[in-house]
Amino acid sequence: MPSSSELLAADCVSRTYPIPGRRRERRLVHAVRDVDLAIARGSAVGLVGESGSGKTTLARMLIGLETPTAGRVLLRGEPVGRGWVRASEVQMVFQDPYTSLDPRQSAVETLDEVQRVRFDRTAAERGRRTAELLEAVGLGRQEAEALPGALSGGQRQRAAIARALAVEPELLILDEAVSALDVSVQGQIVNLLNDLRSELSLTYLLISHDLAVVRQMVDTVVVMYRGRVVEQGPIDAVLDRPQHPYTRRLRAAVPEAGKALGGRMAPAEPRNEGCVFHHRCELAGADCDREPALAPVGPNHLARCWRTGERTAPAEHQPTRSHTT
Repeated sequence: MPSSSELLAADCVSRTYPIPGRRRERRLVHAVRDVDLAIARGSAVGLVGESGSGKTTLARMLIGLETPTAGRVLLRGEPVGRGWVRASEVQMVFQDPYTSLDPRQSAVETLDEVQRVRFDRTAAERGRRTAELLEAVGLGRQEAEALPGALSGGQRQRAAIARALAVEPELLILDEAVSALDVSVQGQIVNLLNDLRSELSLTYLLISHDLAVVRQMVDTVVVMYRGRVVEQGPIDAVLDRPQHPYTRRLRAAVPEAGKALGGRMAPAEPRNEGCVFHHRCELAGADCDREPALAPVGPNHLARCWRTGERTAPAEHQPTRSHTT
């Protein structure tokens, strides 16, 4: 059970959805299954996995936009209910800043409005704070007074980060927040987020499929596959010495944009017993008909695999298909 000393935690959280069909044949999709996650103050945690792995569903439960089917979410040890949004403590930065910003408001107007709603400040105090936020995210005054449609993708993302910071939250959830940006701009935003974390003692939850970005930003990484945590631990341990075959596949896919994992795609509804990765694993054997526990494989390093430490040919040489996941 997560410690109440953690800022935000998931305690054996699950989320299922019914598959449309005739009533007698109705089945469930397990989007998230029995996930424990603890986010300490000042830490940066990464959630990684391909599309459909349950990352965003878990994040939505953490901020109260989804209700767990089982388990609970804890904020400072206290259970969080449905519809919970404590903006002063948690803010989310989304992948597409254009759709998350008001197209009729400039960054200056947005930052002023946030402060009027959240704080009892005079116009002069709001103006000073707005200038501080714009400087913190590296957004010039001219750009800050323009509407979002007149800004580049990187400038819009800086405005979105400034808006999130204006609430003065403890935790920022970054949902693929840099994946839509050009590589050069992506690097600028990653450096900005790292600087802000240090300067403001922020806590980050980074959701991403890009391990290169994750390596630059987080202390701890959690690897999800079909709703299950299959590996987690310190970022260097997990990426340099991955113990689960799925993590090795993800790592091997990093150098080439759009490169898919080898083997056929996972079914929409994984089987209910055995290892969730069994159908795609080159190491699968008879014992994989039983699901392994998430067990220690090193200091603070856990993996869910009967074949921990085993591998066939290096993951980099596994066959792949050209497919964007």
